[in-house]
Parts: sequence; C-alpha cells; structure tokens
Amino acid sequence: MPNQIPSLDFNDTFLSIEHLKSCFPNHTVKVTEEDPARQVPPFRIRFPAQNAKGKKRKANEEEKPDEEDLTLVVEPHVIPNRGPYPYNQPKRNTIQFTSTQIEAIRAGMQPGLTMRSCVCDVWFYQCLCGFSSEAIVNASSLLQEFRAFELLRSGLDRSKYLLVKEAKIIAMTCTHAALKRHDLVELGFKYDNILMEEAAQILEIETFIPLLLQNPEDGYSRLKRWIMIGDHHQLPPVIKNMAFQKYSNMEQSLFTRFVRLGVPTVDLDAQGRARARSVERCF
Repeated sequence: MPNQIPSLDFNDTFLSIEHLKSCFPNHTVKVTEEDPARQVPPFRIRFPAQNAKGKKRKANEEEKPDEEDLTLVVEPHVIPNRGPYPYNQPKRNTIQFTSTQIEAIRAGMQPGLTMRSCVCDVWFYQCLCGFSSEAIVNASSLLQEFRAFELLRSGLDRSKYLLVKEAKIIAMTCTHAALKRHDLVELGFKYDNILMEEAAQILEIETFIPLLLQNPEDGYSRLKRWIMIGDHHQLPPVIKNMAFQKYSNMEQSLFTRFVRLGVPTVDLDAQGRARARSVERCF
C-alpha cells in the first residue's frame, strides 16, 4: 500500500539481532550500530519504500530485482528510564516469534485492514489429539459456554447471561429484589435455596419478596430451602411512621412472629464477636 509507515518500532518483539535476521531471510539487514555489544533490542526498523506504480520495460527485457528494496535499516535504541525501582520496569517479551508471526505483527502496525488466517483451530485440534475423548468433550462444552460472550456485546447482556446461566451465589437486598423482580422473572431466573441474613430486622412484607423471583413449574414453586438467620432480641425493623409502628404492628418481623408462635428454632451457642467474660455478664 502506498500509505505504509516506513519506520516501525518493534520494541521487545525480537530477542536478539540474530532473531531479527532469521525473521527476514530474504532481506539484507543493515545495522546502524557497528559495535556488536550495542546491537541489542529494542529495535526500530526502516523498511524500503514500495512504489505504487511499476516501471515500464520492453517486451524482451527481463525485470531485474532491485537490491535496494530488500534492505532493512535496523536502529537499536534505548527506552527512557521509567524509574529506579524494579516494578517500574515493563515486562519484556520472552517468546521467539516466527517470521510469519512477525509479518502479522508488522501488518497490524500498518494502517488499513489486516486479515490473519485462523490457524488456532488447527493448533487446538493438534493439542487435543493427545487427550481422551472425554477431555475433548469437556473442552468443547467449555468453549460453547464462552460462545455467548462473542454474541453478546453490551455489558448488561453479559451480566444477565451470567446471572441466569453461570452464577451460583447471588447476593441482594430485599429492596433490590422488589425493584428487579419483573426483570428477573422475565429472564427465567431460577433458584432452589434462600439464605436471609438479619431476618429479624426486615419488614414482614419485604420477607416474602425474595420468595417470588421465579415462575412456578407445573403450578409448584421449585424453592426447596429457606434459611432465616437473625436475633429477635436486637433492633426491630425501622418504621418512621409512629402510627404504623404502634398500631399496625409493622415493627414486628416475620422472624419474630415465628418465634412468638412457637416455631422451632436453632439457637447458636458460640459467638466470636466479644470475649467470653463479657457475654457471661450480659446473660
């Protein structure tokens, strides 16, 4: 292309000057630094200018290759110091790229469209040849799970996919469950267990909201376990309206109601918040 950048900084792509020469076997490499001790990466390479229009020649005249077009001017340079500490130094490449990979890197640094052949499938197939059929099936299923991230572009769609397909534990407040209930039901959200922390401080009406975040199956809820953890001796739910608090009994949580009705509870006999002497004095 006529608008190619003539000089490219390959940074730490090449491990040595020998590696650079091996990646351009058909070119003549000319190093600006004559001292071999200073011919170390990083390198800046100036490629020959490519003419967009070819020269006219006679019918009987053979075209002679231009030796100047096969000369690469290599200039070693020093990266500015980023700081005196080891963590200030950037990580350097340790992989010896092949000539084909170098050509792909060079094409990617140039303006315009760059197309690279998909050899990953062949490499993946060669790697899987040494494994059992079960391992191949597991690897294929794993790739199939990540297929959704190629189709879903927005972060919201990906988060919804993870919420429905991959998430094992989901934490939310009862208020957030009330706000997002319609969206969760439409997504086909499913769960079997609910663990409700500080259940004695939740409004009685809010306690039922997390139970209704999924559609029933065949008329029955698929919810299997509901675990409520709380202390009815501590603060009740916060009700700012005094009328609702005193006359509607809204300060009583569902957890406290169950305890007062005599529903069997499991009382924990160990704690890790305070010293044992302080607990003995309180009780």
